[in-house]
This record gives sequence, C-alpha cells and structure tokens, in this order.
Amino acid sequence: MQIEYIPISECISYENNPRRNDKAIEIVEKSIKSFGFKNPIILDKNNVIVAGHTRLEAAKKLGLTEVPVIWADDLNEEQVKAFRIMDNKSQEYSIWDEEKIVEEFHNIGDELMNTGFSEKEIDYLLNNFDLNKEKIYSDIEDFNPQDNNQNIREGDLIILENKHKIICGDSRDENTIKQLMNGQKIDLVVTSPPYNLEISYGKYKDNKDIREYLEDMSKIMGNIRDFINKGRFICLNIGREWGPLNLSAKWDSIMDTQRYTFFRNIYWKKPAGSTRGTITSRNPFPRFYIPKVETEVISIYQFEPEQPEFMDLMVTYKFGEGERDKDEQIPKILLQKYAGNVWEMMTETKLSGTHSAPFPIQLPLNCIQFFTKENENVMDCFVGSGTSLIATDQLKRRFFGIELDPGYCSVIIERYKKYKENAIIEVVRSEKQEITHPESPEQGIEGENEN
Repeated sequence: MQIEYIPISECISYENNPRRNDKAIEIVEKSIKSFGFKNPIILDKNNVIVAGHTRLEAAKKLGLTEVPVIWADDLNEEQVKAFRIMDNKSQEYSIWDEEKIVEEFHNIGDELMNTGFSEKEIDYLLNNFDLNKEKIYSDIEDFNPQDNNQNIREGDLIILENKHKIICGDSRDENTIKQLMNGQKIDLVVTSPPYNLEISYGKYKDNKDIREYLEDMSKIMGNIRDFINKGRFICLNIGREWGPLNLSAKWDSIMDTQRYTFFRNIYWKKPAGSTRGTITSRNPFPRFYIPKVETEVISIYQFEPEQPEFMDLMVTYKFGEGERDKDEQIPKILLQKYAGNVWEMMTETKLSGTHSAPFPIQLPLNCIQFFTKENENVMDCFVGSGTSLIATDQLKRRFFGIELDPGYCSVIIERYKKYKENAIIEVVRSEKQEITHPESPEQGIEGENEN
C-alpha cells in the first residue's frame, strides 16, 4: 500500500454515492486542522473516490491543494461498489463502551472538542456515566413552571413522605422560615441565591438595584441564622464571576455582617463543552482579552464556630461526641474525585429548557455528604426546581425548603413524583390547613428530632 499526494482537483467524487455526510464535514475539517491529514482517501483506478468523500470536502474547505491518497486498483467495479457501501455501513454496527470513552474524555483535556462529539453529547456521556457510577438519581425530563399543574398558591405547605417540607413563600419573611422549621434546627444550608443578572426566575425580580439586592440577601441570611445550629455550615453556589460586580466579594460582606465565618471556596469547574467563546477568539489583540468563564464559586461559611482555631482540622461536630460510626464515613469514591477545592462536574443539561439556572445534583450531594450525617436537617432557601431536595432524600437526610414561585413549587412536586412514583405528598393549603391536613403543622412531623 503506497500513499501518494496528488492535486485535490484530480480526485473525482462518485456521483452515485449513497451516503450523505454533509453534517460530518465540519467535524472532519476540524480534525484535519488539529491533527493533520492522517487518513488517506481511497481511489479506484480512474481516480473516483471509493472511500473519503467527507475528507475531500473538508480538505476543500480548508483550502488544501494536495491530499494523500491510495489506490484500490486491484478491485473490479463490483468490488469497488460493495466496498464503498461496506465502508459506510460497518460504522453502524459499532457501539461505544461508555466507561472507556468517558475515561478517555477525562484524559484528553483541551482537545475534548476535537473528538467529533458535540457539546451536548460530551456533557451527557460524562454526566450520565458519573451519576450511574456513584448510584445517583437524576431525572431527564423538562417541567414547565408556568403550567403550575399542582395549583400551588403562595403560603401553601408541601409535605413529602411525612419527612420533607417546602413552603411556597418569601425567605425574606422570618415568619415564613419560622412556620417551615416549626421548632426544628438546621444542620446545613445548601443553596444557590439569585445572581441579579435579569435571569427569569418565575415571579422573582432579578434585576434589582444592587443595594436592594444586597439588603434582601442579608435579611435572608439573618433569618436563617436564628434557626441554624452553632458550628454548622452554609454552602452558597454563587455563579457571577464577571464584571462589573464581584458578587462573591459582596457575599463575603453579607455573611460577615450576619456572624458567619468564612471557611473555604470551592470552584466548580465546568466541562469545555459548556463554555462559550468570547470576543477574544474573534479579536486576538491586547485589551480584547476576555477569559471564558469556566467556573462558579461555592463559598462555604460556618455559623459561630465554637473553636475557630480548629477549623483547618475540619472539625464539624462538637468535641466529646464519642467514636465515629464507620458507616457514616464519606464514600471513598467521593473523596477520590473531590478531595481538592476544584470540583469538575457536569452542568444540568436536561432542565435547562425551563429553568434558567439549574445546578447539577452532584453539587448539593457533595456538600450534604461532606457536612452532614444521616437524619440531619438540610435547608435550601431558594429551592427552584428541587434539585437539592432530591439530593437530600437520596442521602437519607430531612429537607426544609422555601420557594417563592408557585409554578416552581409545582415543578418540585412533579419532579419528586417522577423520582419516587409512589411517594405520599400532601399540600397544606394556607387558607384552610386544618381541613386539608389532619395534623396541624405547629405539632411537627412524625420522625423529626426536636433540637
């Protein structure tokens, strides 16, 4: 087999080629540009293409004048036709070993987008494989908060499996939190506050004056302070890392004012497929440099640590609790992957059609497993579509949540029903609670600890 370079004009496309590869041209073009022309075009004795139409079109788009070729001049006309069809058909019988392809993805780095896989395919494969590997449930269906199929109204209390509670209300109202907690104490807060970037969050106004926004967020953190156990943690997913405002720095000021002590920043690194190019790629000149935003910040604070000098030792529980139960150890698979303060995980791809800012279920799962034990209380004061709820239930903790928008409260119920088909869910209507629910919320929920 002898490879030769010939003028591109001498290669003749087969006029009756039954395979349409138009969508693959761009992928092959990108491959040739990145790696060179590594797979020669196969020609018959008359220079008609047997295999390689896509490579030829990609070469034309790149402006190449010569291409590498080999000749299949030992085949007769019928054999050439059969080979041409077989060459295309054989690809349909190949399947991907997802475990191996994901392992390859993790080792490719910056070349990930040169594999021929689309951004969505990469995101799906990485996310789906990691979740299955760690036995994590994540739904794949869109729900529309505008439908409000459950007819939720402001003030309604949602009770799931006589264990979790979500109230449709405003976190700025301390009475809302008081009604929700009903004497309970919070062991961990995991939440993603609004970014104030004019993102649609149902009925929430996300384009407030910055002073009003900061005052609102400070009030919410102050309200929570009255219900969180001393020494326990708050994990805030703060997504804004671009100008003109350093939002995470503003949050540091809020938390300091409300007596929370800064503990660590975790950086959620998103995959290459989920980031967008900036003006820099089109204008590679000084002063036009704008880096891609590939991370979000998870800022972790501790409420009134009893012994701040021991914080670096990660002592999250009071001294004198006795020997730790081995069954409560953090899973090894989690520690291996997320031991550092950079967490590489997938974005939530399936809810993005209806939810403006979904975070992956892995994010609250990590926080919950690192900072709580089973049967402890987890809170989210901006529940959204309920990702933190599903994470909490999988880890056998109790969930308390507040969501302002009735439509999203409806989505929470729908998602939970999909997650647990036979789950018992009750909605306590705000106007006539004693009629719709036999047990007054003020009496507590069976199985909750009184702290």
